[in-house]
Amino acid sequence: MRVSDRKSLGSPKGRGIAAAAGVAALAMALGGCSGGSTSSTSASTSGGTLTVQFSGPPIAGLDPTKAAGGQSMIYSTLAYDSLTFLEPDGTLAPDLATSWKWLDSTNTTLQLTIRDGVKFSDGNAMTADDVAQWLVHFRDGKSTLSPNLAGMASATATDAHTVVIKMSSPNPDLPIALSQEYGAGLVANPTALITPKSLDLATNGTGPYKLDPSQTVSGDHYTYVKNPNYWNQSAVHYSSVVVKVASDANSVVSAISAGQMNVAVGRPDTAKTVQGAGATVASAPGSVTALYLLDRNGKLVPALASQQVRQAINYAIDRTGITKALNPAGYADPTSQMGIPLQNGFQSSLDSYYGYEVSKAKDLLSQAGYANGFSFTAMCSTILGTCPLAQAVASSLAKVGITMKIDQESEISSFNQKYATGAVPAVFFTSGSPAYMAAHSLVGTGVLANPFNTTDPTIAADYKKVATTTGQQQADAAATFQKDLANLAWFAPVYRRYSLIYADGVSNVKLQPANPSYYSVVDPNGTNSWKPGS
Repeated sequence: MRVSDRKSLGSPKGRGIAAAAGVAALAMALGGCSGGSTSSTSASTSGGTLTVQFSGPPIAGLDPTKAAGGQSMIYSTLAYDSLTFLEPDGTLAPDLATSWKWLDSTNTTLQLTIRDGVKFSDGNAMTADDVAQWLVHFRDGKSTLSPNLAGMASATATDAHTVVIKMSSPNPDLPIALSQEYGAGLVANPTALITPKSLDLATNGTGPYKLDPSQTVSGDHYTYVKNPNYWNQSAVHYSSVVVKVASDANSVVSAISAGQMNVAVGRPDTAKTVQGAGATVASAPGSVTALYLLDRNGKLVPALASQQVRQAINYAIDRTGITKALNPAGYADPTSQMGIPLQNGFQSSLDSYYGYEVSKAKDLLSQAGYANGFSFTAMCSTILGTCPLAQAVASSLAKVGITMKIDQESEISSFNQKYATGAVPAVFFTSGSPAYMAAHSLVGTGVLANPFNTTDPTIAADYKKVATTTGQQQADAAATFQKDLANLAWFAPVYRRYSLIYADGVSNVKLQPANPSYYSVVDPNGTNSWKPGS
């Protein structure tokens, strides 16, 4: 039974967002493909040690400005509280900021009220000036998640408990970007800036735990012990947390089944076995995997400049058949839209916007002047696991006369470079973010998903409405955006995969569609903290 999950936000300038989206997707993909080797000792569920699995070590060290996003944020969120906290149900709750509000109607000036009495793990008090200083450092970090604050013009402590953030352009999702899921609000002690690399192998934050280097073996396991200075000790239910690096699927099943691991990132093909062993499986629909048709101006492939051709590609894909074939255990839904359930813009009717209609696809190709078909190249990533999908889509397209050659890339850095520079006309990639983040990351200029900087007046108008509104107005604008995006056919979505988490002897482990990448041990408000139990 299913239990009811990039990620990047920033200004249009530069292509820093390319790395952010690519590595965040990598973190999600690695988590989804993960397993784990067993620990040498049994994991405790009596409030002692909690053992949590992730598929790889921190990609660029423990410094929160270098975090990769997705469920790899577990390395940061244990030691660093965020300004806001995104609960499993998508609710944005207080954390280091007790409240926030827009000071204008254009979503460009945000005021934060900073919690009093918070200390860093070294015992020094956190101040509003510390928060402002760290936000600027995070923005200028030029790392994976720094584009989440790329549009920040300034962050200023206006008094002892207030920070005002000014953006250079509207950003209604800024409060979400400051949460633990997107990293921009994870505040470290600014004293660490004297020797920035000091945070690569150690921690100095306001979170519930701090790294214990003496019990840590880099690349194998990372041990976090309780931070005695944490501001809400009642929300913490374990004396220590061990993040175990494990990448073998069979080993993680064995470890969870034997009680040697408490929580792990799951995958569809092992979920049934884990459930049979008595562990729980939490799941929720996550990101959409799609064929991104990047060359919408026809620079490399003239045919792709035609909306009729792009629509033909969408009609030619057998989404239902491909979804079943590549996800035999389930936990995936065919879809024609880039939206995610419970996110602004999602409409269930758009899941079937493009049916599998071979004759219609051929008619559209004929009308566009390509009755005999055409060929183009699409890049996939072996690391992100999108190459089997590429093969399946290629088979579908061949039935309408389209030859899709596959550029199979095995290095994530090379994949990002080709993607960001427009070296290929199409790629297989994933998307799943709140309304403005999704809109910006998909159609903004200077972003990964739009390397040719294609513009469209209808999409531009929709995007502006999403960026400058909130509440129901933004929901309505996002719905229009998603429908117009489907009609324009810049993308050919195929399926929406589920995120999964396994738990043994731990209660309150949950995933919901509004936040399918949730992987936080401690909820600073106490409601959703993981705790001993079945």
